[in-house]
Amino acid sequence: MTNTNQQNHLCPAWGAVGLDNTFRKRLQNPQKILNPYIKTGMTVLDVGCGPGFFTIEIAKMLNGSGKVLAADVQEAMLDKIRKKIEGTDLEQTVHLHKSDFESIDVVEKVDFVLAFWMVHEVRNQKKFLNELTSLLNPNGLIFIIEPKGHVSKKQFNTEIDLIKENGFAVVKSPKVFFSRAVVLTKLSHSINEINPTELGRQLKKPTGKTGLMVAGNMNIANEQIYDFVLSQINMNDHSKILEIGCGNGKFIPKFFSLNSNIQLTALDYSDVMCSEAKTLNKAFIDTNQLVVQCEDAVEMSFPDDFFDMVVTINTVYFWEQKEKQLNEIMRVLKNDGLFVIGYRPKSVMKDFPSTQEVFNLYEPEDMQSLIKQNGFEIIRETRQSTRRTAVDGSQIQSIDICLVVRKTIKEN
Repeated sequence: MTNTNQQNHLCPAWGAVGLDNTFRKRLQNPQKILNPYIKTGMTVLDVGCGPGFFTIEIAKMLNGSGKVLAADVQEAMLDKIRKKIEGTDLEQTVHLHKSDFESIDVVEKVDFVLAFWMVHEVRNQKKFLNELTSLLNPNGLIFIIEPKGHVSKKQFNTEIDLIKENGFAVVKSPKVFFSRAVVLTKLSHSINEINPTELGRQLKKPTGKTGLMVAGNMNIANEQIYDFVLSQINMNDHSKILEIGCGNGKFIPKFFSLNSNIQLTALDYSDVMCSEAKTLNKAFIDTNQLVVQCEDAVEMSFPDDFFDMVVTINTVYFWEQKEKQLNEIMRVLKNDGLFVIGYRPKSVMKDFPSTQEVFNLYEPEDMQSLIKQNGFEIIRETRQSTRRTAVDGSQIQSIDICLVVRKTIKEN
């Protein structure tokens, strides 16, 4: 990134009055926004602090125990804070820091980071967010707030994904006036520190903070097979589609990008995944395009003959009651409805330590035999060979399989 391009994105110091006034405090009250997260004794980083609208209030909330690092690339902004705290007790709490356009340049570890309406101003967001997350202590929090007028939902989700790649999980998506907001926590360990058996269990049914982290890594590992499977199917207008095993809902928008006129039900039996899916896809829920349902797919609450299509991707390994699962899918599908299965064969999956105990693996002939035995008609099978990122972050050669089958009720 160049200094000139970066500077063009900044609010100049002479315009600071628009960032720090009584009217803004009524709309975006720092105490109300930050009170659930700021605790005495914390070290807080207010990055892109501007004239100190939040800095001063954070310092007051710390109540003399802890510190707030106010970082900005504009010395004129820091001067405004300097004048506010001069001769007050806040001088002991507020530490001013001049960053540059290439780096935040803070070396001290912190417990909480506030980035208010500034990430979109950074040209190299990946580098910036990597640096930001490296400063946080384990279990630390980062609160990113972006203006709706400048940052689209898609752009904001990209920012969130970049942070999740560094071992973070979404805690909450608070409401902030005219803003998109998310609070994320830094998990205390990486996925490579989880023992293989526990990792297998988390891949099957994510729970707690570890499950949130594993889900983020699953998204990276699964995106290619999602794109492949969805490229193999057509979804007609007003079709009722069921996805079994939606995880945290990262890929739900892919369904609507193919056809925005479908009615999608996303099902998962992990409470934390359903909560995440609802948060990430609130816009689709609000427009009645999406329902997120939290229940076990072996005993679903839907009526008979309800869905035009059922899709499941990378979940077949976790079917403990195979026949019951397939009978339930058969029940909720309309006659001639399609069941679409995306999976990776045993030959690809068998050597991963995490697949040894929890996973049931299938070669293509095994999967087809299981499907036929349970009354489905096979329409087609397609495969792609690809190089992908595994859950543990390694690069591997892989095979993705899409099996499309149909419910057919034979006449007596």
